[in-house]
Amino acid sequence: MKAMGLSEVSSNKKEGDSEFILRQLAERVPLSFWCEVYGCGKEEAARKFAKHPPFRKFLELEDPILNFSDGLWAFHTLKEDPSYLRKPELVAMLTPSQREEISWPDSVRNFGYIPDSWYGNIDEVWGPKFSRNVLTQILKEEYLYYAAYLAEQLALHIPAELRGLVEAKANASAQTSPSMNEFCSKMLEFIDLKSEQGCTS
Repeated sequence: MKAMGLSEVSSNKKEGDSEFILRQLAERVPLSFWCEVYGCGKEEAARKFAKHPPFRKFLELEDPILNFSDGLWAFHTLKEDPSYLRKPELVAMLTPSQREEISWPDSVRNFGYIPDSWYGNIDEVWGPKFSRNVLTQILKEEYLYYAAYLAEQLALHIPAELRGLVEAKANASAQTSPSMNEFCSKMLEFIDLKSEQGCTS
């Protein structure tokens, strides 16, 4: 137990010591273990683990996935439970094509910040579905911190076909939100610049 870094005594009075130990063990076994437990393949095991996790009151669903850096586990988990703002580290583990297969929720708040880990490779363009979801939620914000920086980061990954979405918001926000107006104008500038560079390369 010491070699695995397990603690023996729970600091939470609502979680008994034995349950605490078992939960720590559950956070330190790979997806193949749950395949054995559930008697099925990796996709179904990941879905079952996400839908009915053991020790669900205290277990953080992303901990075992991150412990093993298992992108496939992250993918199948998010397909079952796509509330990705609660698990931003898992989104970073997905490829652009995998992100397109997730049914991301439509109503998300506090989207003014995107983890740097989401951006990945600087030349990596996100798929249209994921890009539209991210961009739509950002455009709902009343205020954006570091609007110009956010626009520069996003423009590298958002496909040019979504330019119209930004342009429509720019026209609507010109007199209402300085930070949103800055974001939209910078996004349009960076998208156009990227398109020009693509045409000349």
